Amino acid sequence: MRARVFGDLEMAATSGEPAALGGRLPRALLGVLLAAEGRSVSTERIIDQLWGEAPPPNVLATLQVHVARLRRALEPDRDARAPARLLVTRPAGYAVELPRDAVDAWAFEDLLGRAAAGPGRAAEPLLVQALALYRGPAYPGLHDVPLLLSEATRLDELRLQATERLWLGRIEQGRADEAIPPLSALADEHPTREGLSALLVRALYASGRQAEALAALRRVRDHLADELGIDPGEELRELEAAVLRQDASLLPRDRSLTLGAGRAAAQTDSTASGSAAVDSAAAASAPVDSVRVEVVPLPAPDPGSSLAGRREVLAATDTLVASAASGSGRVLLVVGEPGIGKTRLCAAVAQQAEAAGLRVSTGTWDPDGCPPLWGWTTALAGLGHGDLAHGVTPGPDSASVVFRLAEDIATALAEQPTCLVLDDIQWADADSQRLLVRMADLAGSLPVLLVVTSRDGLAEDSPAQATMAALARSGVERVSLEGLGVPEVRDLVTDLLGLAVDEEQTALLHERAAGNPFYVIELARYLSTQGALTDVTHEAWTSVPHGVRDTVRHRVGSLAASVGRALAMASVLGRHVDLDVLEAMWDAPLEALDQALDESIAAGLLAETGAGRLEFTHALVRDALYSDIAPLTRRRWHAEAAIALERLRAGHLDQHVASVAEHYRLAGPAQVRPAWLHTQRAAELAARSGAHDDSARLLTVAAQLQASDPLCQPAERRQLELARGTALRRSGRIASAWDPLQSVARSHLAEGDAVAAARALLVVTEQVMWSWRTAHVADEEAIALWLRVLDALPGSELGLRARCLAALSVETMHDPPGGRCGSWVEESMALARRSGDLTALCDVLHIVLNPLRRPDLAGRRLAAADELVALTARQGDEPSLAVALTKRALSHSTFARPDAALADLRRALPIATRHHVAPALMAIHYGQAVLALAAGDHEACETSLLAGESVQRSLFMAGAGMGALVRATSLLVRGEAEAAYDLSADGRVHPALDALPLLCLTRSGRASDVRELVGPWQEQPELPFDYLWLTGTVLRALLWSELGDAEAAAELHVTLLAYADRIADGAMAATFAGSVEHALAVTALASGQPDVSRAHAEQALDLHRRLGWREWETASEQVLGQARGESWSPTG
Repeated sequence: MRARVFGDLEMAATSGEPAALGGRLPRALLGVLLAAEGRSVSTERIIDQLWGEAPPPNVLATLQVHVARLRRALEPDRDARAPARLLVTRPAGYAVELPRDAVDAWAFEDLLGRAAAGPGRAAEPLLVQALALYRGPAYPGLHDVPLLLSEATRLDELRLQATERLWLGRIEQGRADEAIPPLSALADEHPTREGLSALLVRALYASGRQAEALAALRRVRDHLADELGIDPGEELRELEAAVLRQDASLLPRDRSLTLGAGRAAAQTDSTASGSAAVDSAAAASAPVDSVRVEVVPLPAPDPGSSLAGRREVLAATDTLVASAASGSGRVLLVVGEPGIGKTRLCAAVAQQAEAAGLRVSTGTWDPDGCPPLWGWTTALAGLGHGDLAHGVTPGPDSASVVFRLAEDIATALAEQPTCLVLDDIQWADADSQRLLVRMADLAGSLPVLLVVTSRDGLAEDSPAQATMAALARSGVERVSLEGLGVPEVRDLVTDLLGLAVDEEQTALLHERAAGNPFYVIELARYLSTQGALTDVTHEAWTSVPHGVRDTVRHRVGSLAASVGRALAMASVLGRHVDLDVLEAMWDAPLEALDQALDESIAAGLLAETGAGRLEFTHALVRDALYSDIAPLTRRRWHAEAAIALERLRAGHLDQHVASVAEHYRLAGPAQVRPAWLHTQRAAELAARSGAHDDSARLLTVAAQLQASDPLCQPAERRQLELARGTALRRSGRIASAWDPLQSVARSHLAEGDAVAAARALLVVTEQVMWSWRTAHVADEEAIALWLRVLDALPGSELGLRARCLAALSVETMHDPPGGRCGSWVEESMALARRSGDLTALCDVLHIVLNPLRRPDLAGRRLAAADELVALTARQGDEPSLAVALTKRALSHSTFARPDAALADLRRALPIATRHHVAPALMAIHYGQAVLALAAGDHEACETSLLAGESVQRSLFMAGAGMGALVRATSLLVRGEAEAAYDLSADGRVHPALDALPLLCLTRSGRASDVRELVGPWQEQPELPFDYLWLTGTVLRALLWSELGDAEAAAELHVTLLAYADRIADGAMAATFAGSVEHALAVTALASGQPDVSRAHAEQALDLHRRLGWREWETASEQVLGQARGESWSPTG
C-alpha cells in the first residue's frame, strides 16, 4: 500500500486504483493519522481535530463508524474477522502502520535528512528525489483541521529550504541559467522570503545579467517597504553591495556542466536528471504507488544502440534533460551530414529522457513531401494531442495561425515533462519551421526538451537555413556531429555487427568511410558478405565501392534480382512504404514480393514499423536505390503509385492528396493535368488549415505544371493564380503576391470583368500593416494598372473604387511632397463615407493610415486613426481594433504624446495576444521599446525588444536589424558610442537610418574617418520621403552638425523647420532621435545662429522636461548652455 499527501490525499495498493476514501471526515481522519508518522493518536485528540468545540452527540460512536468505513476502503479484501493491518487500534488510540518509504511525506523527510548529512554534490540527487515527491501542498482541502494546516505549513517550509539548497549548489556548479526560471517563479510566489530572492540575484549575476540582478533587488526592497514597512535584511544588503562592486565571489566555482563538457563532469548530475523539478507537473500526475524512492544513477545507454564516439555528448545532454524535468525547457539542435548519426543520437537522448521520467514522442519529415505540420502532428499524436495540429483554426496569416497553435501546444506540453524529437527539419514545410522557431522561444518556460535534427550544408536561400538562423538567435544548444575516430569505428563495428576487427582493418574502414557511421556499417556489412572484412589482402578490399550509395548498390547487387526489383519499386513510394500500395504496383505473384521483402528486412535494408508499414533503414538507402531506376521506369511506377493511392484511399483521399499529386508530378508530361489538379487540391486543404506557406508552395508547383497543360482554360489559370497570390499574401510575402494577382487582374480586364480585376488586386491590401512595396520609388506600371481598373469599374461600385483609390495612395507614398498621394487619400476616404459601407470605410482607413505616415500628411493621420478605432470597436472586430490602436499609437508618438501612445499599445497588447495577431504584436513590442528608450528606461526597452524579436523570428520577415538599431541608440545616449557603432553597423534596414552608425562612429572620436567615408554634403542622396524620412533627416542633422559642416547644418535646419512640433521616433520601431526642436537647436548652433539655437533649445528643454525624458533634457540643457556662449561639443 502506498500513501500520498502531497497534491492530493490518496492511498492505493501497488499497481491498483486509489482507494475510495469518502468525504471530508474520513479523509481528515486519515490525514491526522498519517501526520503522526506511525505514532498513536488518542481518540480525544482525533475528536478535537475533526470536530473542535462542537462534536456531535455520541461522538465516540461516530468516530468508530468512520474508522470502520475507512478500514474497509483501505483493505476491501480483508476478512471481517481478521485484524486490520493498516489502520490499527492501539491502547492509546489509532495509528497507520506503513513502511517509511510507502508514504510520500515520510520519504520526503527521510531524503532531506540524508541530504543534510552529506556534502553539496552528494546531497544534490537526494534533494532532487525529495522535491520530486512534492506535488503540491500537503493535505489539500483539509486545512481547516488545525493539525493538518500546521503540518502542511511545516512541510512547505522544508520544501522551500531544500529548494534553496538545491539551487544554491547548482548555481555554484555553473548552472545559473537553469536556475533563473524556477527561482523567478518562486520569488514571485514568496516575495518576503529573502533567501529565494538572494538566490535569484546570484543566478542573474552569474549569468551576466547584472542589470536584472539589481532590478530584482529593487523589487524586493520596494515590496518589503510597501507591504511590511521594513528594509531588506543583512544578507540582501550585503549581496547588493557585492553586485555593485562586481565581487568575484558571486561567480560560480564550477562551470563544467555545459554542453560539450567532459563526461565525468556531466555524469555527476545524472542522478538528478531522472527526477522532476520543484512543483513538477509530471510528478503531480504520477500514480500514488510511485512514492517508493531509491537513488539510482541514470543507466548507461544500451550498447546495442551503438553510440561509439558520442558518449561525451550524451553525458552533457543529461543536463538538458534535467533542466527540462525541472520546468526550464531547452532546445537541442543536432546537425551533420547524412549518415553521421543524428537520428541515432536523438534516439539515445530520448532514452535518457524516458529514464528521467519524461514522456517522449517523435515526429519526422520526408523529402518526398508531407502534409502541412506533419512532423508536429505525429509527434503530438504520440502524446495524445494529435488533434492540435489537425484542428488548426485558420487565420488571416501564417504567423497568426502559428502563434495560436504554439499557445495550444505549450498548454499541452505544460502538463508534464516531455521530450519531443523532431527529425529532419530540413524537409519540413515552412509552417512547421515557423512553429519550431516559436516553440523554441516558448520552451524556456515549459518542462520540455525539443531535440531537432537537420542536415548541414543547407543552401543559403533555403527556408531551413532561415530557421537555423532564427534558432541561433533564440539561443539553442547546437551539436555539430563529425566523423568518428579510428577507435570509435572499431567500437561501432563491434557493437552493431558483433564483428571483431583489428587495428589495420579498422584504420582502412575509417579511411574509406571518412568516419561516417552509416558508411562504416554499410561498408563493413558488404565486406563481411564477401568474407573479406578480417582479411585485408582479399580482392574485395581493392574493389571497395566509393561512397555510401555505391556501397548500398553493391549490397543490393549481391541479393536476388527479385529483391532488388522490390526495393527499387518500394523506393518510389518514399522512405516510408505502405504495403498495400506496393502490392497493387507489383506485377508478379505476391509470394515473390513477400519473400523479397523478408530478405530485405534480414539484410537490414528495410524495417517493419507497424501493420502494413515498412521503412528504409536510412534515407541514404532509399536515395541510392531510387537514383538507379531508369527514368521511364521511374515515371511509370510513379503513375502506378498515384493510381493505386486513388483507388485504395477512395473515401478519404484528401488525407493523401499531397502524395497523389507528387506521384503524378513525377510521372512526367503524360500526367501533367492530374498532377496540377491534385496539387491545387492539396494547396486548398493546406489553406483551410491555416498553412498558408505550404499552400503557396504547392500552388507555385501547380502553376508550373499548369503551364505545360495544353487543355488548361483561362478561367482555370485565373483561379489558380488568385489562390497563389492570396496564399503568398497570407504567408507574409506580400511583395511576391503582386505578380500573380496583377496577372489575374489583367486577364479579367481583357474579358471585361473590372469588378473581378479589382477584387484580385485588392488581396494585397488585406489587413495591411505596412506597404506591399519594398522599393522606395513608385511602380508606375502598377499605378497604371490600378487606374485602368478604376476607369473600367462601374460607377455604382463605390466601395471597390474607394479601396482602389486607397491602394493608389500606398503605391505613391514615396512621391515627393504634395501631389497625387494626398489627393488619393482624401478622395478614397470621401468615397468610402459616401458609399455608406462601413466595411469598405474600415478597409480604406486601414490602407490610408500607411501613406498618412508621410511627414507632409501626418497631421491628418490622428483623425483617421480615431475614426478607425471607433469603427472597429463598434463592429466588435477585435483583431482589426488591435491593428488600429497600434497605428494610432504612432500618431500620438509623432506629435509628442507618449502617454497616449503607450495607452493605445497597452490596450492593443492583450487583444492582439488573445487573437494571435502576430504582425501587430511585433509592432506593439517594438513601440513599447522605443517609448521606454525615450523615457530612459533601458531595462524596459530591452525587455520589449526581446519580446518583439521573438515575434519577428516567427514572421521570417525583413527588418530583423531593427532591434539592433534600438539597442545601439540606447548605448549611444548613455555615452557608449563604440559599442553602439558595433551594433548599428551590421546590416542595412532602411536608407534613412544609414546616418546612425556614422553618428556613433563620429562620437567615438573618428569624425575624420566619417568625412572621408561619406564625402561632401552636396553629394548626399535624397532620403525616401516616407515614414522614416523625418527620423533620417534628424539623424543627418545631428551627424553633419557634429562633423562641423555649417552649410549642411543650415540646409537641414531649414528643411526641419516645418516639423518643429514632431518627434523623431523611428516609426516607433527602429531608433529614437529626440525632438525635432532639439535637432533645430543643434543645427542652428552649428550653422552660426546662437540666438536661434537658444530659442529652439528652450523649447526642446521644456518639452523633454514635461515628458520626463531625462537624458534628452540633459542634452538640451547642454545645447542651451552652448548657445549662451559655451564652447561647442557633440550633444544629444
